[in-house]
Formats: sequence, structure tokens, C-alpha cells
Amino acid sequence: MITALLGTPAAAQTVSAPAVVQAGLDSFAASGYRVAISVWLKDSPLVKDGAPHQTVLDEFQKLQDDFGTPRGSEILRVLPLGSKVARVYAILLFQSGPGYLTVDCYLSNSTWIVTGFTISGKPDVLLTAMLAKPETK
Repeated sequence: MITALLGTPAAAQTVSAPAVVQAGLDSFAASGYRVAISVWLKDSPLVKDGAPHQTVLDEFQKLQDDFGTPRGSEILRVLPLGSKVARVYAILLFQSGPGYLTVDCYLSNSTWIVTGFTISGKPDVLLTAMLAKPETK
């Protein structure tokens, strides 16, 4: 009777990752980190003189050297920061271990662009911040 009056509980609201992030993760699994980076950095302010910062390439290469061939990814959480900014937390799956990734995005003229990355082979570097922030609904 109470359920009939109140209805069933609503499903938790899920926020999708910006399309640019998902496209890069799909490219990571299919073609490797270099293609993923080129997808993520299209129109990004992180590109200088037509090329991504070398440190971004070096960080991804180190994970590949440590863990082998890219296999896929999992999005752990999308954290909206207002209506025009989002942070995506993801795990990069390699042949013999994971990498941990955050991607910061900005909605510019109806197109999401990537404005920052953090990548590490150590979960505490990235996940501590994610776990410290409660889910918003």
C-alpha cells in the first residue's frame, strides 16, 4: 500500500561521459594510446604547435611499457562541475595491469574539449580524490 502511494524508487541519475572522452576511450581499446590522445586533444588548448605536450605521450608510453597492450577501459564516474565542466574518472585496461585516468573537459560552443589529463599506474593518485567527493544526484 505504501509503495502504491509513494511509487517505486527512482533509478539513480547517471551522467554520461562527454562524447570526446568516450571516443578517445574507444580509440584506446581499438588503436592504442596515440590515437586516443589525438581524439582527446582535437581543438584542445593542450596542443602546442600542432602536437600534444610530450609529457602526455611519455606518461601513456610508460604505462604501456609497464603493462603491455591496451585492452579497453571502464568509466568509473563522471563528475559534473557546473554546467560546462566535467571530470571523468576511468580505468585503462592493459594486458597485464591497469592505469588510472582523469580527463577534465569544458563545454565550449556546444562542443566538449579536453582541458587536462592526469594518468598514473597507482590508483591512490587519482582515486582518492574521486572517493572523497560524494555522488551528486
